[in-house]
Amino acid sequence: MTQTITFDVQLVNRDEPVGADVIQALAALFKKTEQQVETLLARAPVVVKKQVSQEQANRYKLALENAGASVELIPNKIAAHELWSLEPTTQELELQSSKQQQETDHTGKAEFSVRDLNSHADQREVYRNHSAPDVVSEPDDDSFYEAPQAEIDEEHSTFYVQTFKQLYFGFKGRINRSTFWLKYFLPGIGVGIAFGILTAILALVLPLSFIIALHVAFNIAAIWVYAAIVTKRLHDMNLSGWWFGGTLLSYIAFAGISFIYDSVAAIGLLGLSSVMIVILFILVGFVPGNARQNKYGYPQH
Repeated sequence: MTQTITFDVQLVNRDEPVGADVIQALAALFKKTEQQVETLLARAPVVVKKQVSQEQANRYKLALENAGASVELIPNKIAAHELWSLEPTTQELELQSSKQQQETDHTGKAEFSVRDLNSHADQREVYRNHSAPDVVSEPDDDSFYEAPQAEIDEEHSTFYVQTFKQLYFGFKGRINRSTFWLKYFLPGIGVGIAFGILTAILALVLPLSFIIALHVAFNIAAIWVYAAIVTKRLHDMNLSGWWFGGTLLSYIAFAGISFIYDSVAAIGLLGLSSVMIVILFILVGFVPGNARQNKYGYPQH
């Protein structure tokens, strides 16, 4: 038989943590849970496909890299035999052959598939502890793991990449500190300055009532955006968005009380609420979020 050069497709470690969007895209491609994908990536470098042609290997590599994974192609002459692999070992292949023979004897037809892990607990036990086989003469289409050979589906590849609407108006998910400063705070200063200049110019030609209405609409939108951003930053620290909601509501309530009663106690409560707002700003602006998944999702990549 003519010898041809084949390649192993291997997931490798990256310097930075793997983001939630990458894990979700890989989970969709592999048809596995996100926890399974996390476990797989934690064991990297790990071979996910062995003994494939260069064309197939390049397709696997392209699809996985489009999902955000780091991939290397290893020619078989320098294959890393000691790496943990999802491919079946010789022991598993022998077990498969034995099972097939038994089922053929009983039913006249072999129904066993190496993909059918749920119905073969003994094979799963072997699967947890095996290492890559030294020699596989030919690629097997019915392998333990089939890496994707096509472009990643857009729906899955952009699932966690927040759109403009999700980032500035949505209250689900998590954002990190850099997003808070670079996509909200600093741009927000520019937007505020631009709005002030625009309304000053418009005030020269438009009635005051229109300018007031414009300011009210702008402030409502600004509060909503701020609430959405701060809520997702609190989620990043595994805190409820009601930390912000309670602080805002208490400030509004104490401001109203101090305005109506004009007492020292009411003014003191308003000052306390102002301090709470400052503390909250420091919290969302400078405290890092959880490095791993929390109840609000995965960390932003």
